[in-house]
Amino acid sequence: MRLDKLLIRQEYSEIPTDEKSSIEIDFGDNNRCLVYSPENTVGKTTLIRLLLCSMGFAVPSTFNLDFSKLETELWYSTGTEKYCIIKGQEGFRIKNSEGEDVHSYSLEDGASLIAFIFNIESPAVVANLLGCFYFDQHSSWNSSPSKGNILGSNRFNIDDLAAALLGVDLTDLERRERLLQDQKTRISILKEASTIFDNFSGRQLDLVNEQVKFLQGQKSSLLFSSSGLREQILSIEQALSDMDHFKSFIENSSLEIRHGSYQPFLLKASDITPLGPYYDALKAQKMVLRQQLAECKESIAKIDDELADLPSLDITLQAEPLFAAIKNSPVSPQDIVRLEKDASKNEIEISKEKNKLVFESPKSTIFQKLIDKIADNYRFLGVRENKVFDDPLHASSRLSITGAEHSKIVFGYRVAVNVFLRTVIGIDLPLIIDSPGSNESDEKTQKSFELLMKREVPNSQIIVSSIYPKAYSEYSSIEITGGLFWKSVYHFE
Repeated sequence: MRLDKLLIRQEYSEIPTDEKSSIEIDFGDNNRCLVYSPENTVGKTTLIRLLLCSMGFAVPSTFNLDFSKLETELWYSTGTEKYCIIKGQEGFRIKNSEGEDVHSYSLEDGASLIAFIFNIESPAVVANLLGCFYFDQHSSWNSSPSKGNILGSNRFNIDDLAAALLGVDLTDLERRERLLQDQKTRISILKEASTIFDNFSGRQLDLVNEQVKFLQGQKSSLLFSSSGLREQILSIEQALSDMDHFKSFIENSSLEIRHGSYQPFLLKASDITPLGPYYDALKAQKMVLRQQLAECKESIAKIDDELADLPSLDITLQAEPLFAAIKNSPVSPQDIVRLEKDASKNEIEISKEKNKLVFESPKSTIFQKLIDKIADNYRFLGVRENKVFDDPLHASSRLSITGAEHSKIVFGYRVAVNVFLRTVIGIDLPLIIDSPGSNESDEKTQKSFELLMKREVPNSQIIVSSIYPKAYSEYSSIEITGGLFWKSVYHFE
């Protein structure tokens, strides 16, 4: 099949009225199309994903766009037949070259639309189809080539695809896989809850300790202040007492005062009257100090109450029911580790049984060609990791490889699967390559990809999103400048 033209309609009020409300993309006539922009984040990925969305694939929207609110028309051809897929907010409609309605599908039934476009009967093949012709240099490059997430909810698994192509019944194994997945989910939840509990407990203990230290510091300061106030009050009380005793002594006795050469005189009670204001001032100060001391005692009592109300350092005893349940759960951290190991072991066993059912069946010899092609593509791209050649179909899923080496492994693998599926099913799949968010391989690696595609799929349609036009110099180009919806889109040869 060949993708000819895509029309995108959008009705966003924030776009100026003098800008285009619809964009028409012509993919050219020579089966090689480069979606190019001199910089990233201007709309290349949006265009690629809208193309996939118009074919019925459930793909994530980009940035602030809501794909469900965009209308598209995709013209494509299969042999001598030409069709137009019209996607609206109500669903999909397919028209033939005469403009007659052929089929209609709901937005939720994209799988049936895909099956019609590619003339595929097996749901398992449809479910894995996107991984056979679409390569996302962001998410797909980070996954295993034999299985993993492709884009959004679209996944790829070579074992499931092989079983579908060979007609092998995997019902029992799929049931066991679902049970295993449920078990792994429960383990994951329990592990996460346990981690949250540990973090919660640790943070709460730190907070409690900090609060205790703060309050104890305040209490120590208040106790020190109280001690100082008591000493001042005692000093004033002593001074007042001395003055009272002195006054009483004067009133009850006659005291002759002699001082130097001055004439002696008799001290009377009336002579100490000028000390009255000082006496009153001391009494007033004593009252103030007593009030301050009472306030200190009250503050200390409040701090003691706060300290009493704080949870004990064994925070787990007063945790919320969820955390208490986790703490008292019969499943210990050691049990979680054991459960994880058991689940991993069961996963490997199921995978081995699936491989045995699929790849040891009488018809499985056709997959030897796929295995040979994968290894040959690796050699062509200069893959240096020798272990992937031991089991080209599955080995890469068990290795930790990153960078350009991993990109080559993923690309070589998927191109081989693309060619193999064309041979087995007899359909002409396109190749669509995207590079969102600046996650693009270097220009040298891109050039090696182009040489591999030229060798493996010389007559098939290829649509590449890239910022490296030199690597695709023989391609017709769609250049996007300034943004897909906000600026014009130019098509040139």
